[in-house]
Amino acid sequence: MKKFIFLFLIFIFAFDLAQGSLDNVQTKILNIFKNIINFSFSVLMLAASALLIYLGILYITGQTKIGEGSTNKAILYLILGIVLLITSFFIPNLIKNFIENSIQ
Repeated sequence: MKKFIFLFLIFIFAFDLAQGSLDNVQTKILNIFKNIINFSFSVLMLAASALLIYLGILYITGQTKIGEGSTNKAILYLILGIVLLITSFFIPNLIKNFIENSIQ
């Protein structure tokens, strides 16, 4: 998989460089990485939502034990994970906006 991604990026770089626009290459590569990050964020949020629904059903039905842990701890850790996921998605944008506004 790593080889495929590397070859794909090399192909885009070589194709656009042959057309004479290095800025276009950088923009396309950054857009590819941005799309990958957005897709992985969406998949992780969907998985976290599905797991939260599943844990909620277990909690409501009274099945408090999951393996060696409890549903209370699992729900707590899942909510903490969702908060970390959301903050890790938005903090770089806040830092970028802060730096751009301080330069102007």
